[in-house]
Amino acid sequence: MKDDEIRSTKERKGWLLPYLLKLDEIFFGRWEYWFNIIESDKILKGPIPQIPFKAAEEYTERLVQKNIRRCLDRGSRELSYSLGLFVDWIMWGLGKEEEFPNVSEKLDDYWYRTFNLGLFYKEPADHWSMIAMESMGKGNGHGFFPTPASVVKMMTQMTFSGQPIEKQKRASLMDPCCGTGIMFLYASNHTLNIQGNDISPILVKMAKINASIYIPWLAYRPDSLTIFDRSVDNLQTINLSAQHSVENDGLGGLSVAEPDISKELLTEISKKERVK
Repeated sequence: MKDDEIRSTKERKGWLLPYLLKLDEIFFGRWEYWFNIIESDKILKGPIPQIPFKAAEEYTERLVQKNIRRCLDRGSRELSYSLGLFVDWIMWGLGKEEEFPNVSEKLDDYWYRTFNLGLFYKEPADHWSMIAMESMGKGNGHGFFPTPASVVKMMTQMTFSGQPIEKQKRASLMDPCCGTGIMFLYASNHTLNIQGNDISPILVKMAKINASIYIPWLAYRPDSLTIFDRSVDNLQTINLSAQHSVENDGLGGLSVAEPDISKELLTEISKKERVK
């Protein structure tokens, strides 16, 4: 393909997954760890592969933030709300959207050439919270104001401190107002049993992106698993491996309803990409 040719992802649902799995293999090893648990339906002994999360603003180079803003700036030239469609575009790349977002061929090509998933592994953090706060918080009483990473880190340490590692991994964590999922990130160094929900569809999507990158056990949790107490499944919580649909909850707000999605795409790609 010549460099000046349009590179389209429209017919390539899930095109980001091979890159994601390879990057995780290089940096964290969490997907391989989770696949082994799924195959055996047993929690492996020893600690969860750790990720040294920081507050997004602690990274002096802020490579992820600059890369996302570059994509959004280009999108704003032709879209009234580029953030929403950019998030949908990434979700399509992760195989988590049923339809390709309504973006032009040129913008699709630009985002394909510009978006750098690898930077999220160099600077592990909840970068989406910063983007969402800037986009949704200005002059908006219903904006998004995330819990600071330092507070989340402290809450996580207080919650899991003193518990044996094997007990921590089975502990159930539920965040009823998860936002972009910062609590999930820090808790994922301790537990494999995480769920949450939020009133905002776009924040849920951002949490799903974070889960795909950093927390496999939240992004992909087969119904066949028996390693956890599934009694909470009857609650209206989000399974971040699923597509979301927005429904009126009868209380003047929106809830996130999660049908069970097809897992074939991730399973097929993972089998091809895994290193035995």
